[in-house]
Amino acid sequence: MAHFYRIWIRILLGIAQGAERVFPALPLPTVEEVGKTPWTDCSPDIIGAVLGSNRVCHGGYWDVSGASLTQAESAMLDLICTRAGLRDGQSILEYDCGWGGLSLWMAARYPNASITAVAATHSRKRYIDQMANRLGIENLVCVIKESFKLRPGARFDSILLIESFAQLPVASPSAIDALVSRLKPGGCVFVQATVRCQPDRGWVAMMPGVKYWVNGLRINTQVLTHLTQSKLRPDGDWWIDGHHLVRSILAWIDRLTAYRRSAAGNKIDRDSNIISAVNRWLGVYYLVCSSGGGKLWKIRQIRYINR
Repeated sequence: MAHFYRIWIRILLGIAQGAERVFPALPLPTVEEVGKTPWTDCSPDIIGAVLGSNRVCHGGYWDVSGASLTQAESAMLDLICTRAGLRDGQSILEYDCGWGGLSLWMAARYPNASITAVAATHSRKRYIDQMANRLGIENLVCVIKESFKLRPGARFDSILLIESFAQLPVASPSAIDALVSRLKPGGCVFVQATVRCQPDRGWVAMMPGVKYWVNGLRINTQVLTHLTQSKLRPDGDWWIDGHHLVRSILAWIDRLTAYRRSAAGNKIDRDSNIISAVNRWLGVYYLVCSSGGGKLWKIRQIRYINR
């Protein structure tokens, strides 16, 4: 229950002293920066301490009572693979693979598949390569986003975009069209995006950082609309209740708090402000996503088929 007390103390302090003092306002991002998360600037040590063993940055699926964060991550990864219709032997592209949780999971689950993971930073690529080597995975190739170029004639059975719209120049739908053009006939694009289900209202709409999420979620909606209007045919549409995301955030807060009190975390906290920044970000994230009983935002998954 400790995390609930921490959250309510922060809320009360925000009301009494002004929310800006407790939750410093996050800068409004550019189109390319929308969706930047606390994991963007973290080291692998912090990532390992806060996320579960699968390093899933977008949260877990809490379908079992008493599940651990790692178990919830595994359930979410299994759900994505099942709903995307992935099979062994396919050629699969994951654009903006985070810290490689899904790509490593797919490579291990489908040993005869060819997995291409596009990472946002060099540190993430190094981490993914190290994990693949440690796990004996040989069917995964990780490349850096800035140097990612589709080979002439390269075709994929499946393309996965998991909360990755921020890593595409979404102001120009042609970036998505370029990926879609590389689908094999009958291939699929599987999209997972956090979307706003109700208009903002009340005190939540006034919280610092909320505009950041509204901008990002609006772009998610725009991209989903573009995909639906393209040559792709929707073949499955699923909604995941927001409480799954809220539970993931609470688990991250608890793990971050424990790490911050450890010797290693305490030293990092003294030497830089990254842990404090992650803590503030998660506080805002929790308040936004838990508003309206967790019904304001939901996770949407859509599977599109190449006509």
